[in-house]
Amino acid sequence: KFPIIRMILKITLKNTELLGIYMNLTNEYLLIPDKNNIREKIIFKNIYRKTFNIINTTIGGSSLIGCLTIGNKNGLLISNLLTRKEFLYIKKNISRNINIIPLQLSLNNPSVILSVNDNILLTNINHKKSTIQIFNSMLKTKCLILNNLNFTINKFNFPMNNFYAITSNINEKILQILSNLIQIPIFCIKCYDINKFIGGNLVLNDTVIILGKTVKLNWFENIKYIL
Repeated sequence: KFPIIRMILKITLKNTELLGIYMNLTNEYLLIPDKNNIREKIIFKNIYRKTFNIINTTIGGSSLIGCLTIGNKNGLLISNLLTRKEFLYIKKNISRNINIIPLQLSLNNPSVILSVNDNILLTNINHKKSTIQIFNSMLKTKCLILNNLNFTINKFNFPMNNFYAITSNINEKILQILSNLIQIPIFCIKCYDINKFIGGNLVLNDTVIILGKTVKLNWFENIKYIL
């Protein structure tokens, strides 16, 4: 069903399946809570090259890293709850080429208003021109404002990497419009629980999809592929 997925990895993190809430995975780094129950360096050592950064941290003392950060290989946008100590620690342990910026108060939870890969950033919100310029310069992306769609775009509802996006419970017409706009395939999981957000249960980059250990892969049995 997923011919362009290289690897699916299942792990346990904080006794929950909500990996997208607690983790931020890109092609250059993984942000993960500093108190967790997985041996992430052992798990990831055979997947990623030595330059891949695994950073154990909190944001404003919170483990909800997936909610409070979003980024790609070029940059990292972080809630302004970030403390100076956390900022310095992340800066020290991440590649020098990656831009880090704490966001203004109105954008405190970037994952609920943005979805991003290494090329494009999607949002439903008419952000200020200055904010869009910050997004584009920090992440080196093109920002698409999709405020006319009757569909919420964010990391949890529409996670994506550079090769495809994954979503669920979406009108077919909107699905086709989105695919034409972002110019990558979209996988739509038909049997997914309508009360949950697909990106809350997984994180992905160009190499791997990471799921909770007990998540059943029958998610992918009834799937629609749109190109």
